[in-house]
Amino acid sequence: MDRWGVPLRPADVAELDYREWFYDVNAEKIDQWVEATSPDSYAGYYMDHPAGGVMHIGFIDKQDEELESLKTSLSLEARGRLQVYPTPPAASYLSVRATAQSVLGAIESNSTLANLVVSVEDDEAGKATRVGTPNVAQVESILDQMLGANAPVTVEYEAGGGALLEGRYRNSGRMRAGDYINGNVYTPGGVLAGPNPCTAGFGAQEKVPKPGGGGDLWRWFLLTAGHCYTKIDTEVWRAPQDESQEFDDAGKSEVGRLARNALQYAEASNVRTDGAAIRIKQGGIVPLAKWGWEGHALPTEPPGWARKGNVLCYSGAISKNVSCGKVVARSLNHRGADGEALFGVAGYWVRFPEDKRPIPGDSGSPVWNKRTGASIGLVSAGRPEGSFEETLVAPLLHPPNMPANRVPGILHHQGMAPLHLKVGG
Repeated sequence: MDRWGVPLRPADVAELDYREWFYDVNAEKIDQWVEATSPDSYAGYYMDHPAGGVMHIGFIDKQDEELESLKTSLSLEARGRLQVYPTPPAASYLSVRATAQSVLGAIESNSTLANLVVSVEDDEAGKATRVGTPNVAQVESILDQMLGANAPVTVEYEAGGGALLEGRYRNSGRMRAGDYINGNVYTPGGVLAGPNPCTAGFGAQEKVPKPGGGGDLWRWFLLTAGHCYTKIDTEVWRAPQDESQEFDDAGKSEVGRLARNALQYAEASNVRTDGAAIRIKQGGIVPLAKWGWEGHALPTEPPGWARKGNVLCYSGAISKNVSCGKVVARSLNHRGADGEALFGVAGYWVRFPEDKRPIPGDSGSPVWNKRTGASIGLVSAGRPEGSFEETLVAPLLHPPNMPANRVPGILHHQGMAPLHLKVGG
């Protein structure tokens, strides 16, 4: 239900799982082929669910011949479900991608365009570059002059403004995954060690029976890394600015209190997952979106899995980064310096750009699939210690082909479960 939005039969779930699998595998192979060979005739790909789970792969000439050749050379999966574009595309994928860069260049060099253009988008399907603006006619005229009337560009109406947020440091209103949070930590002996800033993860919820019967009620939670706050009932707060700077404590407001911690549960179960759930009593502040590029709200999508080669993105409150990198490996058991309790956890290793890696305090940051938007996990740790060359992402779901007793996923860990993501916009 929380993955697809509607209840499904087991056979339907299996079918949709299969579609996601072969699409992901084929997309990765095709993307690598495009980057390595820069084919002139290739036009893109997309999944056609209404047609029964057909993956369309397009070419601007000799579509059937080109597709048969690609099936063989790349050893594509589900070959019976691979079809050419119903209508032959007019432009190659590379030309559309180049046009998108040309549009960005035109915006940078033309102040009128810079003021009028709200968004520029392209996708793997090789569709015309989409330009959003509140003044379609004027932008079309300028782009025709700068790029030519036949450039693969579609100009559509889009109101200005967008969904910019006030900042990652706020003490009121609905939170976003990627916001700043803080709370006290304690030594193993229970001694107060002081505050520990971290990053808000996704919002979550569970349905429970009302006490005494009479229906159900919802409980709301905020996810973050399990190593951030380990003592149950610890108060977690937010603030209008980074608390490394001086400010009046009256500016802080409570988010909630730590209710569940998978790392602490691991002491009894030996199943380690770096996740924790903060109980939120006000439904109006539970996150429905992530803090995205330039502060735009990116809707929280249902949870999914990641595979090697997938591009994942994170949004960290302390580094203030929104950055993407590739999954390079999957870990069953990672141990850090001196065998710290945090380590011994599993997940995906992601290699983010050197100047955009998560730093201490980004723990708990939401991680999602750049292509599909699927919510993947939370930032957990780095390696080697201190350099964060690669970042460990604790998965929300049990990854396929990994042992469930080692990597159950945050949402379904016995110390957390069952929780479901709070999706929305």
